[in-house]
Amino acid sequence: MIEKYFLTKKIKKETKEILSKYGTLREKDKDLIFRFNNKDYYLNFLYVKNDKELFINNQTIWEVYGSNSLIINQRLKEAKTFITIVYPTLTPVKVWINENTVEFVKLRKIYNYYVILFADLERLVETLKWLKLKMLILNI
Repeated sequence: MIEKYFLTKKIKKETKEILSKYGTLREKDKDLIFRFNNKDYYLNFLYVKNDKELFINNQTIWEVYGSNSLIINQRLKEAKTFITIVYPTLTPVKVWINENTVEFVKLRKIYNYYVILFADLERLVETLKWLKLKMLILNI
């Protein structure tokens, strides 16, 4: 448990260092908010052990599979956009498309979440920067 506490502190610190290179960070109530390209992203941190897998069943129910499975009920938070940083696992996050199809979630928005591994954080910001540029070029 102590290891998880210190790892969480380390991940949050490193996340702040990475994101501060691209935009601004602020805290509001208990939320950590990343401002980038005139848009707010609310940060969540989700600890998933290395021997477990995260599946997104639907917008509100996520499940961590492993020896002891865990159901996570994501409360709906208005129309905010979230970046959920999953750590320390390096197993790709998966989403159920229907009852027979599972896809990897990699640098794309699922519902109102970007669910990424900590290792992909900087790539996500670069992708968001590229998407913004593409929208400006295409006048969307």
